[in-house]
Amino acid sequence: MNDEWETQDDLYQVLDNEFSFDFDLCANKENAKTSAYSSDIEDFVICTDVHLYDNYWMNPPYSRGNIDKCMVSADIMNGHSKMVVTLTRFDPTADWFKNCIDGVAAEVRMLDKRLKFKGADSSYPFPCCVSIFYGERIKQTDYYIWGWK
Repeated sequence: MNDEWETQDDLYQVLDNEFSFDFDLCANKENAKTSAYSSDIEDFVICTDVHLYDNYWMNPPYSRGNIDKCMVSADIMNGHSKMVVTLTRFDPTADWFKNCIDGVAAEVRMLDKRLKFKGADSSYPFPCCVSIFYGERIKQTDYYIWGWK
């Protein structure tokens, strides 16, 4: 897995049509999906521009340690009335998933097919999900299988 693999365009377009993203978190100039983006994993939440936007897209780096930091930051932004939509592997056994998605995200859409990220030679070997944080704390996360195509 390469931390800079880009979300496939058709999946992103479906989500962008629904949520109208303003800002791409955890992106770089080559793989950003919006014109406004933050490439610094450590500081994207405290970036001054981050407060100018409302709807955030995040396909975080999946490597150990980086995904944890990014998901904690998505949780922090959720508490500041920001909508954040993330694309991650579906891993309810991981601490970052238990602490930052389950019982925090309003909904989790488990993708019904394996993804092939742009730049990858083959499909990602694990199931993925889209988690949606609507900017407020919730008591229970709704889970469902999503056939997005």
